[in-house]
Amino acid sequence: MSTEITITSTTIDINVTESPITIEAPSGAYPLPTSVYSVFGRTGNVVAAEGDYTLTQLAGVTITSPVSGQALVYNGTSWVNNTETYVGTVTSVAALTLGTTGTDLTSTVANSTTTPVITLNVPTASASNRGALSSADWSIFNAKQPALSGTGFVKISGTTISYDNSTYYLASNPTAYIPLTALSSTATGLTYTNTTGVFSTTGGYGIPTTAKQTTWDTAYNDSIISASVTGVTTKTLTLNQQDGGTIVTTWTDYDTAPVTSVFGRTGAVVAVNGDYTTSLVTEGTNLYYTQARFDTAFAAKSTTDLAEGTNLYYTDVRARASNSFVAGSGAYNSTTGVITIPTNNNQDRKAHV
Repeated sequence: MSTEITITSTTIDINVTESPITIEAPSGAYPLPTSVYSVFGRTGNVVAAEGDYTLTQLAGVTITSPVSGQALVYNGTSWVNNTETYVGTVTSVAALTLGTTGTDLTSTVANSTTTPVITLNVPTASASNRGALSSADWSIFNAKQPALSGTGFVKISGTTISYDNSTYYLASNPTAYIPLTALSSTATGLTYTNTTGVFSTTGGYGIPTTAKQTTWDTAYNDSIISASVTGVTTKTLTLNQQDGGTIVTTWTDYDTAPVTSVFGRTGAVVAVNGDYTTSLVTEGTNLYYTQARFDTAFAAKSTTDLAEGTNLYYTDVRARASNSFVAGSGAYNSTTGVITIPTNNNQDRKAHV
């Protein structure tokens, strides 16, 4: 049983009681969809899988009687299967030839396309050559004086250099040595320990190392040993030097009237609250607050200058977005704020099956 339904309005009302209604589209009544139904026999969210394609399905590829071991190569026109013949077998290996020419490490290759001969040149090391150390030079370096380890005076005996803490080398008689116990010091400010050979200065003395003795003497004689200030309004500063000389300078006080109190307080006065008011402090670039200044600045502001908190500002967009209609009772456009209340003119239009 089939029923033909003719659509004469934009709205179709079908009353169904028990039996389902099947609406069939006759062949040719509606265009068939043109989208893909399946890929490689698979439907749904199809993804690539192994075996979907073969080499013969690729554009520009020609496979002819392939055999094991062949490779796909490009012949200038297309990709074809081919047996590569560039792999060879090593039949012999020539030894590396060593040379000594040049001033640095170099290598050369002769007969590179037939039977190659590789030569590595390693010149003998010298002041101008970088290379290998000769056996003669190695012997010279190996016979060098070993590093010294110890404390005390350095003593040379023939070709041997060593430390000696018991004797001191005498330049006037290289074959004789002076025992450390025979030395002493009578200089003022300088002491000597004959068991260790160490000289040291006593308290208050030093050994000049950056200037001549006369320079140090001058500095010592000019050093200040005491100072005094005399006078009331006109004062005199006297600096007494080590050698008896003096350095004198005078000055006059700028203001002879001393401060007797600060804010009525004497002694070690420190700042406390109330010492100053804004009337006593000149304004800089940061001006003081006044009601008039605040009113003038506030009048130039708007809500654009004040960030919103939890209470948001009113806007048409927010007001329209807060309204809604229950489905079927009407239509509401939250963008424009227009409310549409429909009139039911299709009350009696029904299709009966």
